[in-house]
Order: sequence, then structure tokens, then C-alpha cells
Amino acid sequence: MVRVKRRGSNLRYHEILGLPVRVVSSIDPGIEGVEGMVVNETMKTIEIRVGGREVVTFKSGTRYRFKIPETGEVVDIDGDMLLGRPEDRVRMVLKKR
Repeated sequence: MVRVKRRGSNLRYHEILGLPVRVVSSIDPGIEGVEGMVVNETMKTIEIRVGGREVVTFKSGTRYRFKIPETGEVVDIDGDMLLGRPEDRVRMVLKKR
């Protein structure tokens, strides 16, 4: 199996579970500034653990700031780029090679 290192330039094709994340902007002003760890992802949502609770955010219309622990890199990604089933998005990196 080919392993591709997770970087800012290819983060949208990788697993984001467990990554530190912050909601930079959203059409829902109530979630702007939410910061925590990604604990679940569905086709249209990202669930973020904040303290002892989980906040569900819609990918569409939301801009996220992820920190990549392996490189220390911080990258902003529009949620629209992450729409779709996570397992399909992860498979796309192998097809691109």
C-alpha cells in the first residue's frame, strides 16, 4: 500500500479524525471560534469535541483551520472541499497518483 504523508497541500484527501481544528468562519455565527478535536465526520458534517461536549458543524458554508501534528503546519480549508463521504475522499489520493 502506498503511504502519502499528510500535508497542508493534500489534507483534503486525508483522514482528519483526531486533528486539532478551529472554525474560522461559518454561515452559522454560533459556531465561529469553536476549537477542539475532530471526533467524527460524516458526508455533510464534522463533529468537534470541545471540553466535555461535542459540537456538530455543517461542512458547507464553514471554513476550518486544521493543525497537522506531523509537520506543525496550520492550514485553512473550506468545508465545501471536504463534502462527501470521508472514505471516498481518502481513496481519491490513491487514484491521483
